[in-house]
Amino acid sequence: MLVVRMARGWKWLLVGIGLLLASCGGSPAASSVTPSVAAVATLLPIVAASPTTRPSVAPPTGTPSAPTLAPTSVPPAPTTAPQPTALPALPSAEQISADAVQTLIDYYRNINARNYQAAYSLWSGNGQASQQSFSQFQQGYSETRQVDIVLANPTNQGVGAGHVTVDLPITIIAATDNAIQQFSGMYSLQASNGTGGPYQGWKIVSANISPSNAPINATTPLQTLQSYYEAINQRQFPSAYTLWSEIGAASGQSYAEFERGFATTTSVQLTPGQVTQDAGAGSVHAELPVTIVAKQSDGSTQTFCGTYQFLKPNVVGAGNMPWRIDRASISAQANCPTP
Repeated sequence: MLVVRMARGWKWLLVGIGLLLASCGGSPAASSVTPSVAAVATLLPIVAASPTTRPSVAPPTGTPSAPTLAPTSVPPAPTTAPQPTALPALPSAEQISADAVQTLIDYYRNINARNYQAAYSLWSGNGQASQQSFSQFQQGYSETRQVDIVLANPTNQGVGAGHVTVDLPITIIAATDNAIQQFSGMYSLQASNGTGGPYQGWKIVSANISPSNAPINATTPLQTLQSYYEAINQRQFPSAYTLWSEIGAASGQSYAEFERGFATTTSVQLTPGQVTQDAGAGSVHAELPVTIVAKQSDGSTQTFCGTYQFLKPNVVGAGNMPWRIDRASISAQANCPTP
C-alpha cells in the first residue's frame, strides 16, 4: 500500500509540473502524457525485499562410525626364552665345617643312647665304610658304658667332583665296665651334591683311631672352664662346644648356633671365684662364680657375671669321667661383684 500511495503522489506532482511548464510556453501535448510505470519506478526509492527463508537442512539421521585405529584383537606377546635353573649357592667353608662337626657329634650321641643302628647308618655305604657288619659294629660297644669326646677344628677341607671331604681330629674318653680308656685320631667325613642341595648327607668315610695317653685338661671345674675360654679365644669352637656335658647338648644349642654366638667376639677375659663342690647320686657337682669381659670386633666390651655349674659322671666300676659344663646362669651387667 505504501508503494501505491507514493506512486499516486508522484503522478500528481508530475501533472502539476507539466501544467506549470505549459503556462510558460511549453507544448500542450506534454500535459496529456502520463508517466510510464517504468519511469515512475526509476524515481521510487528502492525498498529492500524481505530475505527469502533459507530452506532447512535436516541433520544426518545417524552418527558415522569412527575409523578403526587398531586391530580389534591384541596379538600374543612374544614367548620369553626359557632361562636355565639357577644352581643353589654353595655353603661357606664355615657352614661345611659346622655340618661335618655336627655329624660326628650325632654319631657319638647315638652311641651313648644305645641307638647303634642310627650310628651305623652314619657310615658311608649304609655302614659298609666301617668295614664291619652291623652285628660286629654293635658288639664292639657291648662293654662301653659312656663315651665323651673333644673335637678340634678341621685340618683339611677338600672339594672334589660333586663332593667335599672334611678331616676332624678327635679325642675319645670311653668308660667301659672296668676302666676309663682314652683314644685319639682322625675321622674323615664326606658329603655329596644331591636333591636336597649341595653337600648334603654327611657320612663318615674313614677313621684312624688309636689308644692315647695324652693329658685331659678337664680334671677340675676351674681347669675345664679355663680350657673352655682358651678354646674360644683361639676360635677352636668344636673343642669349646664339646666341653659341655652330653657332648654339647647341655648348652641348649646346635653346634652351628653355638659357633655363630661368638661371631663378633674377639677375646674373652675370665675372672673366676671359689669353687663349691658336692657329691650326688652317681655324679659329682660343682659351682663356680665368674666375671667375664668379652671384647667385640667393633672395639666395644661387654661384662657378664654369674655362675657355671659342672658335672663329673661317676661310672660304677670304671671311675670318674672328665668334668663338663652342665649349665650356666650368666647375664650382662654394668658392674659385677667380685666373684
